[in-house]
Amino acid sequence: ISLPLLVVMMVGIFDFSGAYNLKQKLSDVAGSTARLGADQPTADLSSTTTPASVQALHEYAAQYLTRAGLSDCGIGAAAATSAGPLSWSYSGTGCAGATATLKIERAFVYKTSDNMWMAATRVTFSYPYAWRFATIIKLVAPGATYAGIATLKTEAIAPNQT
Repeated sequence: ISLPLLVVMMVGIFDFSGAYNLKQKLSDVAGSTARLGADQPTADLSSTTTPASVQALHEYAAQYLTRAGLSDCGIGAAAATSAGPLSWSYSGTGCAGATATLKIERAFVYKTSDNMWMAATRVTFSYPYAWRFATIIKLVAPGATYAGIATLKTEAIAPNQT
């Protein structure tokens, strides 16, 4: 009787640690991409097409995901779509049948703690995570329905240097 409960608990612990580890890797990707974006020139941002500086950030983020041992979920091959003024979005559905999204905002404005307005680069990631718990929960509750896919979100902001 206690074995199924123990298995569910163990899988839950491993599953949560896997989600936490993925969230940390995504935070690293977003932070590193935002810092790189903060150092990119802003002269090409008036272009009507996707600027070279934004395309470089897109490629960097996709390669960083791969180097971190993660799938880029099709983001690397995705074309940019405008997500607003000076904002571009890349989406891919190559992971667990869910959509992963990379959003790059080159003119994100925020207020600092000393009441100054800063222009920054903001990078936002939405990445699907397939819970293994969804298959194990049926040991305890055979009729249980559990979606099993969560979207992990992270963002990073770096003040523009140029």
